[in-house]
Amino acid sequence: MVLSAALLMLFNVVVSWHWNFYTFSKRDLALQLLAESHGVVLEILIVGVLMVWINTVTEKKKSRDQAIGEIEDLRYQEGQYVQVRILRNVKTLQRLGITVVDLHAVYLPACNFRLYDLTGAVLSGMNATRGHFQGCTLQRANLATGDFTNADFNNADLSFVNAQHASFENAYLISTKLDDGSLESCSFKGAKITGSSFIGANLTDAIFDDASMFRVDFTAARGLTKEQLRGVKRMVDCIFDPEFYVELQREELIKNGAHRASHDRPELQIRPQTESKPNPSPLLG
Repeated sequence: MVLSAALLMLFNVVVSWHWNFYTFSKRDLALQLLAESHGVVLEILIVGVLMVWINTVTEKKKSRDQAIGEIEDLRYQEGQYVQVRILRNVKTLQRLGITVVDLHAVYLPACNFRLYDLTGAVLSGMNATRGHFQGCTLQRANLATGDFTNADFNNADLSFVNAQHASFENAYLISTKLDDGSLESCSFKGAKITGSSFIGANLTDAIFDDASMFRVDFTAARGLTKEQLRGVKRMVDCIFDPEFYVELQREELIKNGAHRASHDRPELQIRPQTESKPNPSPLLG
């Protein structure tokens, strides 16, 4: 197509040259021919850039459709080869800048999504036990009913996530953001939660039995009751709303080491522990 356009433009130059031969002097004709040549070169360049852009968009769409189609074909299959192909296709979509990936009900134990951007992705019903989600962005993602047992979510961002009835049992949640998440009936049984935040999250019927929590921020968390915290294994320096803090203190669920929420509270961070004076860890229940 580029060659055809070039030939057509060359034809126009020739026609113009013959016409101008009879109407202009040699000097004027040379100037006219030079101007026409520059115009042809510019038009060929524009057509070439346009063709490259169209080809890039076409190839990108082809790669996207192929990756999405293969994930769909492998959705309910199991096996190491299947997992490798699905992960390869997710990586392809990441390279194309596509974050809304549909991984509903896929079987991907020990998957590696370190530093991936899965904003708005669908991971509902997914089996990602022992998965690696360190530094992963999962804002507004759907993790409902997913199995993330023993998974690593350190430094991950799960703000506004929907994780209703999901399992984070024995998971690692260090410096993890779950702010404003829908975490109803979510299980954090045995989880290691340190320096994380549940600010504004809905924790109705969430399970924290045997969980270890250090400097976890529950400011403005909804649906959280003292009964849910009775089975916590260890809770140190956690932050609650003042009224709820008093209620926990009255029930003797809070001892020294748990602090109330305040408007001028410092940003959450893991304080280094010294060998000489380790921070005591009061047990609950």
